[in-house]
Amino acid sequence: MSGSPRDVFTASGTPPVVRRLGPIDRSACLAHLLRLEPETRRQRFCGGLGDEAVAAIVEEAFRASGLMLARRVLVGATVGRDIVALADLAIDGREAEAAFSVEAPWRQRGLGGTLFARALLYAQNRGVRRVHVRCLVHNRAMCALARRLGLSLVFEDGEIQGTIAVPPPSPLSLLAERAGDTLALTRAMMGILGPIARIAPPRGT
Repeated sequence: MSGSPRDVFTASGTPPVVRRLGPIDRSACLAHLLRLEPETRRQRFCGGLGDEAVAAIVEEAFRASGLMLARRVLVGATVGRDIVALADLAIDGREAEAAFSVEAPWRQRGLGGTLFARALLYAQNRGVRRVHVRCLVHNRAMCALARRLGLSLVFEDGEIQGTIAVPPPSPLSLLAERAGDTLALTRAMMGILGPIARIAPPRGT
């Protein structure tokens, strides 16, 4: 993609598309995580990881998200084919752990809160009753987001552990997920195909 994400946002006047990711997004997801600055990568994974370790985590995440009873839900903020922010929801019965990453040019735009809300909706509709978040104590952005969203925070072994209760699924929450997925997919396809349609030559030429 030519130009920085900020340039694309300013030129288009539209925000990134927040949607559930599928197998086709695997390489874009890995590219997003590898673009994170070293300190941001360390905060995202609560420790230092090399490129190969990150690639292995992405591979496992997409494998688990593709199962019939998916144990992983990946939500991305996308601009065209690029992922600029990511929420990773790992489900274990009625508990789930969520992790987030946002590329530097896209911070302070509300993407973290939007991804968190979407992840909570997916958790709710899969019977999860509590979502946990952990981050390093100096990850101020994540700590601030957790407090803003009402998570109860506990300091433990150099990390902040946050927990939020999730209501049971309802017809409205199921409808919201389906409607949101449909709208996001439509917007994503328009974002990808729009430039192609504009440069395609007219028929008969």
